Amino acid sequence: MISRRSFLLGLGGLVTTSFVARAANYIRVTNSPLLLNSGRTEETLYVYDLFGEEDGFKWRVSLGPYVYRPPPPPRWRDGVRSGW
Repeated sequence: MISRRSFLLGLGGLVTTSFVARAANYIRVTNSPLLLNSGRTEETLYVYDLFGEEDGFKWRVSLGPYVYRPPPPPRWRDGVRSGW
């Protein structure tokens, strides 16, 4: 578990003093928070109706096209027999 103190100390490595000064100055000048552009984001959310499939799920939601069915999950028995 992470403590509040260790979180704040770790945050100090990510947020530099110059960034805090720049953000504070921006807030004073524009009276609004500084929001940085996150770059390219995925805009399409694909929703597929899979009613009647054997896995029992009705919907599948993904950020990309549904290309193929995922493989079945591995079983312990198969791993032990193959000598993982």
